[in-house]
Amino acid sequence: MIFILTMFVCFSGSSYGQKWVGTWATAPQLVEPNNMPPEPGLTNNTLRQIVRVSVGGNLVRVRFSNEFSTSPVTIKGATIALSKGVGIIDKSSARTLTFNRKGFVTMAPGTVLTSDPVRFNVSPRQDIAITIWFGDTSPDVTGHPGSRTTSCLIAGNHLADEDLSGAEKTDRWYVING
Repeated sequence: MIFILTMFVCFSGSSYGQKWVGTWATAPQLVEPNNMPPEPGLTNNTLRQIVRVSVGGNLVRVRFSNEFSTSPVTIKGATIALSKGVGIIDKSSARTLTFNRKGFVTMAPGTVLTSDPVRFNVSPRQDIAITIWFGDTSPDVTGHPGSRTTSCLIAGNHLADEDLSGAEKTDRWYVING
């Protein structure tokens, strides 16, 4: 299971119209056995990850990847929200991510995809939470071991939950890379 997530913030006012600007990134890699997601694992479960953006904006897209996987990966749902701490979101800011106007997507092995743009106000240097509810996943995972933030993993669909602070913790990113 592999995803690479890159968030872009859209700025208007350019003499050339709108342009997309990357606001956060990391180096993706095939996750080593000692850095795999903790139990309960990713399949059919919810993962909330925190990233700090560098620049702000009001329209975002998120990029996901399955490029190092040998099996398809299904995202049953994904959201973006402002973070209020480890595993906690500002529920009023939560926005559903869609893929070609659908709330779910299955990525073939070796593919990368970008979500549809969604209105989402974020300030420079603000922490945001990306929450993913997985379906089937792959035994090989793309991630980054040095997240410097704490991710929360919990069994089942908790996409809409405000507080996942009681979930299993890991200081790694899975499925996101920018």
